[in-house]
Amino acid sequence: MKNLYLRNKKPFSAILILFFVSMQLSSKAYQLMSTNFYIVGADGVPTLMDGNISLYDNQYINGVDWNDGTKLNNSYENFGLVRSGVSLVVERRQLVTGADTAFFNMWNMQLRNYRFEVTMQYFDPLTVAAYVWDDYLHTITPVSFSGITTVDFNVTAEAASKAAGRFQLRYTTPLLYPAIYAAAYNTVPVNFTGISAAKNQADVIVKWSVENEVSMENYKIEHSTDGLLFKELQTVAALNFKDSHNYTYKDYTPVEGDNFYRIKASAAGGKTAYTGIAKVYFSNSDGINIYPNPVIDKRVQLQWNNNAATTTWYTSLLYPDGRRQLLKTLNVTAGRSTGSIQLPGSLPAGIYQLQFTDAANKAKVKTIIVL
Repeated sequence: MKNLYLRNKKPFSAILILFFVSMQLSSKAYQLMSTNFYIVGADGVPTLMDGNISLYDNQYINGVDWNDGTKLNNSYENFGLVRSGVSLVVERRQLVTGADTAFFNMWNMQLRNYRFEVTMQYFDPLTVAAYVWDDYLHTITPVSFSGITTVDFNVTAEAASKAAGRFQLRYTTPLLYPAIYAAAYNTVPVNFTGISAAKNQADVIVKWSVENEVSMENYKIEHSTDGLLFKELQTVAALNFKDSHNYTYKDYTPVEGDNFYRIKASAAGGKTAYTGIAKVYFSNSDGINIYPNPVIDKRVQLQWNNNAATTTWYTSLLYPDGRRQLLKTLNVTAGRSTGSIQLPGSLPAGIYQLQFTDAANKAKVKTIIVL
């Protein structure tokens, strides 16, 4: 595949290039990086002009050979890749496991606005992080492994704004990325020294360590079920200790299976940084699941996996101040079954516990969040 252009010299998009590349894959262990390049008109409407692909698979070498697709020049704006002085539209290299760089190559640029989109596939966020480096503005754009990353830029009369090697996609490790970001922006005045997550009965304990805090505002605990898409769980105020210090957060509602955690640090002036990712596997070994949690409309939905014969459970609601309120009695048959418990309608929002006690006075406790 030496040329992927139409006869009128207008290029295929990276999506079409990806179609050709996918037909040649012989290994299941591979990674893909693709870009689409646009002109952005005065009305803000983008027009697709070019694209390129990087395929990472250990069946290839890191040098340029016949497996790479060369890119031919055309009269329009060009956005490709370059390696060892060779212009490429498709580059094939070894799997990315740490530091590596994709060197973008652009030419025939005009004085106007542009955009390129980066799409990543099959990268492990626990071992690899990526960002786009702008060598003209000296800025970093974090690259998502779960969606499209958009980079908008414009070309001015200044020659450096249209330099062929203005942009690079750089790979690193999740551990090193916060330090790289901080160095580029002189961001958060704190050093992360560790993050961990561990199961603790019915919840997960997340801990992170810092030192040299100065003018920090807060830390946001973020959670994910796949290591890609994260949502915020809680914000913890920074204590701004000069010496090393440990923070702790308890997740009362981990999911069954893998749970991923990271910390977003925010400092004065809007500066931010992230820790690496901590992973823990959580399993409800006692056979009682509550869903959804937080509880909606004061009704607790239950799912049981009861291996024994029919069991009678006496349920109680435990308040934060130690009070106990008896609820309904449940007769749970052997096997998998479902049921529900209606909480008091006047129950204030907050964190409570449900206690299940059998005839032998053995108790199981579940934490619930009531909205």
